[in-house]
Amino acid sequence: MRLLRFVAFSIVLMLISTPGALAQQPRSDSTATEQSALDSFDESAEKQMVELLQADRQKAGVALLEWNMNLRDTARLHAFELTKHSELQAEYPGELELVHRLALSNVGIAVAAEVMAKGPSVEQAHTWLVANPATYAHALSPKYTDVGVAVLKHDGRYYLVIDLVEALSKISVDELERVVVKAIQDYRVQRKIMPLNLTITKKLRGVACDMAKKGSVATRPIDPSQLELGGIIKNGGTHLINFTVIQPNDLPPAITRMTADPTITSFAVGACIAQKSYYVSTIFYYDIRPATGR
Repeated sequence: MRLLRFVAFSIVLMLISTPGALAQQPRSDSTATEQSALDSFDESAEKQMVELLQADRQKAGVALLEWNMNLRDTARLHAFELTKHSELQAEYPGELELVHRLALSNVGIAVAAEVMAKGPSVEQAHTWLVANPATYAHALSPKYTDVGVAVLKHDGRYYLVIDLVEALSKISVDELERVVVKAIQDYRVQRKIMPLNLTITKKLRGVACDMAKKGSVATRPIDPSQLELGGIIKNGGTHLINFTVIQPNDLPPAITRMTADPTITSFAVGACIAQKSYYVSTIFYYDIRPATGR
């Protein structure tokens, strides 16, 4: 799946970056008119937008962002889609979701946001951005560490996409585990299921780090009683699920199925950061006490 996404990404960039080759082919007058207005990414405008954004953050007393070329490329994917539609949207039919587009950047991401604007100039697009409290709050949020900016000129207008992320390489393992915990709890809340009780155990992190060292999610059978989980195990059963991901908030199907089970009552998470991915070990608990009748 990861390979297919990368191939699709490469093809789109190829189509965007070869206007010269297209211009050399014979064409009718109407085609020539269309080619004269061919979309083009404006690198100087992208740099200008980054400078405006950094100035805003500096004025607000917020840490500056690190420019990331890979995030710029993923932002360009969405900018290309913006020009095909009259309304700015976070996602269009047939387009990858933001989390999957960002996965193409190979940047480990804890949280992310995407901000869009358009205008007759970069300055006007920035003015619109500042005037919108919701989007501007993202632009000034101190939790983001890296940024990629795309500016695409189309029919005399500038289409702006800003991808803001908190890079996992800049957070602690504790924060990484909180990302996974939040993703699991949010998944249940979105399906109107009560959030789970969280059980804390540092030994489960050791399991995840063992997987990271071996480069494999295979583990020896684990005795939950050895994980300092207390009485929660005495009247319950457990499910152990290990997985590895590039984006820790992009939960695999095995986790989402377990997370959506209303009979699950509690869970524990341990995580470890490897060179190019993140290893996570989870235990889900369910109550196996027999129902009592009158």
